[in-house]
Amino acid sequence: MFVALELIYPDSQNHEGDEFCFEELRARSRGLLDVDWSTLRQEEVERNERRQRLERQRIEEENELESMMHSAQTQRVVQVAEKQESPALVHAKTVTGMFGKLL
Repeated sequence: MFVALELIYPDSQNHEGDEFCFEELRARSRGLLDVDWSTLRQEEVERNERRQRLERQRIEEENELESMMHSAQTQRVVQVAEKQESPALVHAKTVTGMFGKLL
């Protein structure tokens, strides 16, 4: 195995200086060594919370719309039922109308 010691020990003059392990060297070469991971995690948590809040709002709006549609349908059924006369009522009006003319 060949190793570039200058990368592992960047300050070879100072023996008490920094030392990098292979994982740190790999992370540095990929631009990941100086990333603030706590900030990224916090941003992800906030995105998830916002997504959940929007999903709850969407579900509430769907439920409200469904409730309004059901209410409107029920109201329409009641209105139609009120306009339609029962056969007994039609018969009573006919009989009353006939007797009214006879009297």
